[in-house]
Amino acid sequence: MKEPSKNAVAIGREIDKKIKQMSKEYKDTFTIKLLSSTHEQVENAVISMGKEVILGAIAATFIILIFLRSVRTTLIAVVSIPLSILLTLFLLDQSNVTLNILTLGGLAVAVGRLVDDSIVVIENIFRRLQKEHFSKDIILDATKEVSIAITSSTLTTVAVFLPIGLVSGTIGKLMLPMVLAVVYSILSSLVVALTVVPLMAFLLLKKTKHRK
Repeated sequence: MKEPSKNAVAIGREIDKKIKQMSKEYKDTFTIKLLSSTHEQVENAVISMGKEVILGAIAATFIILIFLRSVRTTLIAVVSIPLSILLTLFLLDQSNVTLNILTLGGLAVAVGRLVDDSIVVIENIFRRLQKEHFSKDIILDATKEVSIAITSSTLTTVAVFLPIGLVSGTIGKLMLPMVLAVVYSILSSLVVALTVVPLMAFLLLKKTKHRK
């Protein structure tokens, strides 16, 4: 029986390796057949999620590019997706939650939300830079202007999802990994929007033309 904290993919691969080894060693004595394995399902889910993230990033790129008409601002917003996912995976690992069907499902649910906060921040920064001359203070002020709004929106979303994982009994234990994946993703997107996005804006938007 696999322990909840163990990695299903790693265990599955190790079992496959042992089965092949034993099949060669005892091929004249008995035959070993693997009836079912969840690690292949998890690996397929990872591939599927990767495709969803790529498609989401491509769609977000075109939409942001259409509205902002700036390659640099589009790049900044889109980069927030992989950064948020990496931070989410780190938080899941620190919580002893491994990648499985439930956590991947949570990530898939949250993918569409990962870029929202960054779009709000970069759009406001870009708008301010078009009206005023480039400076670090303008970027910081533009970020502060929307920080309360996106933080309250993020915390509201977290407040909706979190109670689902706190349900007592088997249902709560079953749903907790998925809920943590969603909550960590949303919080990660907020952190990236308030830290990495302003930094990238400072580095990439120095040549923004301001309108008179």
